[in-house]
Amino acid sequence: MGSVESLCSLILFSVVLILAMSTNVDCGGEKLASVDFEIFGNVQGVCFRMYTEDQGKKLGVNGWVKNTREGTVVGQVQGPHDKVNEMKMAE
Repeated sequence: MGSVESLCSLILFSVVLILAMSTNVDCGGEKLASVDFEIFGNVQGVCFRMYTEDQGKKLGVNGWVKNTREGTVVGQVQGPHDKVNEMKMAE
């Protein structure tokens, strides 16, 4: 399973997150962000969605991720601004 995780990490680094929308909200002094994304490349069938969910849980952000019929993966990440930025750069 290590090679699948390595492949997922490689895909995450080699494929740029295409940000469709980024919104910042001030909630009681804490900056919250919501980011919609679409990943292009060979991301289906390599556990990318599972990897993304695991990374999100580790960082404490919320959101969703799903495969599209076009072969891409789309999703949304929401949470504290710094954690969302960390999610964008996750290995």
